[in-house]
Amino acid sequence: MLKKFDKGLLKLEVLFCEVLIVILVLVVFLNAVLRLFKNPLNWSTDVAQLIFAWISFIGADIALKKSRHSGVDMLTRRLSPGKARILNIAIYVAIIVFLFLIGRAGWTLAFKNINRKFHSMPLSYSTVTFSVPVGCMFMGYTCVRKLMQFIGNTPDPYADELEDPEIKEEEAL
Repeated sequence: MLKKFDKGLLKLEVLFCEVLIVILVLVVFLNAVLRLFKNPLNWSTDVAQLIFAWISFIGADIALKKSRHSGVDMLTRRLSPGKARILNIAIYVAIIVFLFLIGRAGWTLAFKNINRKFHSMPLSYSTVTFSVPVGCMFMGYTCVRKLMQFIGNTPDPYADELEDPEIKEEEAL
């Protein structure tokens, strides 16, 4: 049941980011073209900032699910499997605590920004700052799932859905 939910959530996150990236590229490109004719889009920077914030946080969760964040494994490679497992559990607990603190601060900031408007749009700036607690919530869920993996000594909950053929080909070379 959870595996099906995780797979659906990942697909939704990827689709969300793909759509936002297309919109971002189109808005920035259109603004660059219109700037040549001395008629720039005043709101393009605000829209780009809004989209970039959401892509950053949701994309960070996608990378976390796919284990694509950069990491230093010098220590864990030298540890026995049991000790490496304990270290990974401690790391995920620390990440969850950090995400909770950042998410809570982001939630507070988002509500403080409700009355703040963008310079060029009648939209609340909290639409940007809500990306922080929402992204932290998604990443927190992913970390809990990965923590359950290490505690239960089970396979990565995202492993079979997230095999990236392009990356596998690069690693094979």
